[in-house]
This record gives sequence, C-alpha cells and structure tokens, in this order.
Amino acid sequence: MNDESLCRIGKTSGAKQMRTVLHDIILNDDDEELNDFFKDPSNKRMINEPDAIGWTPLHWACSKGLKNSVSALLENGADPNKGTDYDGWTPAHDAARCGNSEILEMLAKAGANIETTTSSGTRPLHYAVQYGRTKAMQWMCKEGCDVDAPNVAGWSPLHFAVRHGRVHAAHMLLDLGAVANMPDKSGHTPEDLARITKDKIKKGILHLEESVQLDDFEKIADMLAEKTKAQRDAAVSMAKHALENADSHFEAEDYFGAIEHLQVARDEYARVGMRDESAQCSKRIAECEELLEREQHHESSTH
Repeated sequence: MNDESLCRIGKTSGAKQMRTVLHDIILNDDDEELNDFFKDPSNKRMINEPDAIGWTPLHWACSKGLKNSVSALLENGADPNKGTDYDGWTPAHDAARCGNSEILEMLAKAGANIETTTSSGTRPLHYAVQYGRTKAMQWMCKEGCDVDAPNVAGWSPLHFAVRHGRVHAAHMLLDLGAVANMPDKSGHTPEDLARITKDKIKKGILHLEESVQLDDFEKIADMLAEKTKAQRDAAVSMAKHALENADSHFEAEDYFGAIEHLQVARDEYARVGMRDESAQCSKRIAECEELLEREQHHESSTH
C-alpha cells in the first residue's frame, strides 16, 4: 500500500458509504494491512472517523467479531465509548448484539462503559438478551450490569427476552434475580407481554423470529407466573419480618431503627409491585421521621 492510499479519506465505495480507508481495511479483515496502516502515526487521525451511518472502524470490528482488529484499534487510540450521533449506538452495543463476550471484555478493559444507553435508553445487555446471546449476558451480569435496567419505554431485559421469545435468556435473567413482574410504562409486565406477543403472532400482526416457536411464549409466561409468585412470597415474608422489627423499635421509641426496617419493608413490597403496601410503609416512615425530628429538637432545646 502506498502513502497516497494510506492517507486518503476517500469515498472508497461510492458517495453513499463515505468510508475512510481504515473502514475498508477493517471490512476486509486484513490484519497485515492494518499493521502497516498504523506504522504511519499520521494515520491515527482517522481512527474515530465515522462513516455515512455514523459507525467508526471500531463499530465495524466489533460487529464482525474481529478480535485482532479490535485490539489493534484500541491500542492505537480508538474511543471505545464513541456512539453514533443520531442514537448513541456504541461498539459495546455491537459486541453485545453479536454475543462476543471476549470483545466486550476487551472494550471494558479499554474503558468502555458497558452500561451505556442509546437515545432510547437501551443498553448492551438488552441487545444481548434480544438476540439470545446467553454467553455475553452471563459475562455482563458477572460484571455487575443491572438485570432490571429499563429503557425509556420501561422495558427491562426480561421484557426483551419475552418479546423475542428467548426462553433460555428469560430463564437466565430470572436465575440472576430479575424481577419477574416489573411493569413497563404501559403497565405491562413481562408475563402480560408474553401473552400479548403470542396473540399478535397468531393474528399475523407480528411474525415469529428464526428458531422461535409459538409455544415458547406460553413457556415463558408459565415460567414468569411461577417466578412472580415465588418472588412475591419471598418479598412478603421478608417485609413482614422487617415490619415486626420496626414495631419493636417503635415501641422502644427508637425511631431511627424503626425507619431502617420500614425502608426494607417498603423496598421489598415495591420490588414485587405491591404498591399499596409500599406506600403504607412510606407513610409510616414519614411519621417516624417527624417523631425523630421532634425528639432531636427537644434534646437540643434542653441543653
């Protein structure tokens, strides 16, 4: 490759593509040419240049699963957090969508935020779930990704698993502690969505994705119903225990201790969608805070 071809930022595949020569090297999966390219330090100016759809060379390398290219790009200064201007899609979203946990790990080590969101609030984990990439899901959850993180529509990763009929992904999320009955902004829980999606497919409004069976939605709905009951029973048990402790502290006029236990009960009820019970705990917390404030005011006025 001569200096002219190395340095140009030409429209290498027509005006619509607007690709740099570095994009083409990545798309051709040519490690030798990539190494030659970076021998000239001035070529690094292209490293974060987007193409017509806003993708940098790193986006493409992650999308195609090119570990050597990803490594070379990161070593030469590629920004692992650079998203597209129009929706904030990052290389981590690409790696998750393709299910490449090794590339996700490479990005994370280079400083990528694997909890980053697009303009719709969708995270890499959502896309790994959508495409049934259980290995990538497992890695991200091990790294601390929020299994209940909602997008702007209120869809959690579990909603994505349900909508796309990903039985194994749904099972994994539930095993990792995902809340089974978290409602979205429309008030639909994952179980609701499973039955809605199945009905729309039967009516021809939606189409089955590859490798997904209609019965998968019923399997997921049954799984969610069972898990919802188990999670609710566990939450109620924990909340009742916390309330008993709160009552003991309240009787002893230890309002601070009562508040701590009431907060536990409130959060447990909220976690499984028991809003009335959670609101009642919040009301009691406010009462205890008022009593605590009076007590502290009285103590300060007597000194």
